[in-house]
This record gives sequence, structure tokens and C-alpha cells, in this order.
Amino acid sequence: MSRQPNLRSEDYYEILGCPRNANDAALKKAYRKLAVKWHPDKNPDNEQAKDNFQKISEAYAVLSDSKKREIYDRYGKEGAQAAEQGGFPGGGHHGFPGGMGGGMSSAEAEQIFSHLFGGSDPFGFGMGGGRRGGHASPFGNIQFGVGGGMPHGFGGGMPQGFGGGMPRQAPRRTTFYARLQGRPAYNVIPEGTQVTLQSLVSAAHLNGDRATIKDYKESNGRYAVELEDGDGETISVKPSNILMHAKVKVHGIESQPMFNGCQGVIIAFNINNGRYSIHIPAFGKVVSLKPANVILENGTVAKITGLTSKPELNEKYATVKGFNSNTMRYDIQVSPTKILRLRLDCMCIC
Repeated sequence: MSRQPNLRSEDYYEILGCPRNANDAALKKAYRKLAVKWHPDKNPDNEQAKDNFQKISEAYAVLSDSKKREIYDRYGKEGAQAAEQGGFPGGGHHGFPGGMGGGMSSAEAEQIFSHLFGGSDPFGFGMGGGRRGGHASPFGNIQFGVGGGMPHGFGGGMPQGFGGGMPRQAPRRTTFYARLQGRPAYNVIPEGTQVTLQSLVSAAHLNGDRATIKDYKESNGRYAVELEDGDGETISVKPSNILMHAKVKVHGIESQPMFNGCQGVIIAFNINNGRYSIHIPAFGKVVSLKPANVILENGTVAKITGLTSKPELNEKYATVKGFNSNTMRYDIQVSPTKILRLRLDCMCIC
């Protein structure tokens, strides 16, 4: 059973949630997951997230370097800090200046983050088009919140019993998506969509973790999601407990017109100011934008909000079928047969 990270601890292994005999790959995997979860760009106006990001980075900076880890294992944190007086020799394994005596700075933590991903696009979610010179994103092959996903069971394995001699397995419960037989549901987020968990109360430690939608239960409107690195563990969540990483196109920014027309992906939503954090791979930047400044990709399932003409539709989910640049309105499918035209700010990923 995997350990839970403990960000209240001062022990580097406990911070990352790794045993003391963890190998380099396990340390890197733990750091990657935590760093993306607590990165300041994903948690705007959250000082605790900033502190956690720095703490995680400090732990990884020591444990990922064999010499520093050996000193830490023998003498603890104080011994590692004493060895760092005067800065990391030659710029250190990660190349950031200064020692750790006063704790890691934001700039140093960000430098480790950039060093690990080698110029790749950690918030690209498989979009491509990242900064030049980067390697493949460690977050590729992710399905977005758009309709018409692959039928259940497509790809990755032969049908049960195919070819003869294969062991027969107990029949699995038919999922909501399997019953659709490949047809999209206008008001349900597609199977395989990558999401971030949020606002969980009984399992608050999972907030900020990533998961994948596996099933939907019509009777209570909840999704079954499989936790990332959870060994197949699934939990049941309400739509309000998930944030889709939807693709968007930026438009109408007068102060920074170079972003207009760029593709981006939603990585966070700030409920306090009603703005998205949008990562723009072409610039390698995260910008804070209002819903009126982003155009959701066709097929995205989003929540209707702020609609005064038909208030009964607010908080319901519907599919973006198109966008009219002349009227600046979406065509939204709100029922199997009905399409409405709504303003950009009436559709929300939140």
C-alpha cells in the first residue's frame, strides 16, 4: 500500500510519501505528481500551495542527489543544510544558487520544476505545441471533456474469449458509456476525460489530485473516477467535485493581444474572482482570464450559469456544438432535440 504524502512533516521522505528505500524513479514520480498538484499556477492566490510547492521541491532536491541523500540519511535535515553552506558546489545537481538554510525560494523551486521537465509542457495535457526544445510532455495521451469518445473497451486488448484458449472472466457490469454504444450524451462528461478533484470534504486529502472518468450513474448524477497512481481505485464524486481540463481558444484580450487566437487548456478556476487559469503552450505561460475571453472547443460539456431568460437551466450541463464569431455566442445542445444560443460567460468549466 502506497504512503500518503505528509506536508506537515519535516522529514523529506514523508513529505513525498516515499519509503526510505525508494529508488530514483519512485522519487521522481512522487515529486512530479505533488509538484503539479501544488504548483502556484494551478493554485492562484493560495499561499499554502506556494509553501507546499517549495517544501516538495526542497525535499526532492536533496533526495534526488545521491551525495545529498547520503548526508541526509546519516545526519538528517540539519546535516544536509550544513553541507549546503556556501551553496551547491558548482551550481549543484539542479543548478540553483544558495543553500537551504532559510528554506527554498520560489525561484529555486520553479527552477527545479523546469529542470525536471526539461522544457516540456507539464500543463499541456497532451495538446502539443509546447516550447521549443522540449521533450514529450509527461502528461500526454489525455482525453479532454469533449463528446464522442471511443466506445467502451476499444483499443488495448482483444474481445473476451477471442482466439480460443483465453481464460474466461466474470462478466463486468455494463457502464453508462458502454450502453451509449459510442453515441455522445449531451449532458454527461465523456468517459476517459482527465479531471482534477476539488472541494472534497470526506476525502479532502485527494483535492488537487488527478483522476479519469470511468462511469456515470444516472440515478444520482455522480461520476466514478479512477485515481491517478491509485492502483485502479475508483471513487464516486459529484460534478462539482471535478474540474475538466478543457481545451480553449483565447480571444478579446486588449492588454495582451499576442495571446489572442492561441490554443490553451484550463488548469484551474478561481471561484473568488470567477477567472480561469489558462496555460498557453505556445508561450509557456499561465494567464488569468474571464470566461468571456475563452472559447470552449466544440463538443465540450460545460455547466450553464448566469442565464436569466431560462433560469431553470442554470447549473445543468450541456454540450457546445458551435461558436458564431459574428454574434459571439455558442450553439448549446440542452436536450436531445433543442439547441440554444448562449453568451460565452453563460458556459462554465468550474
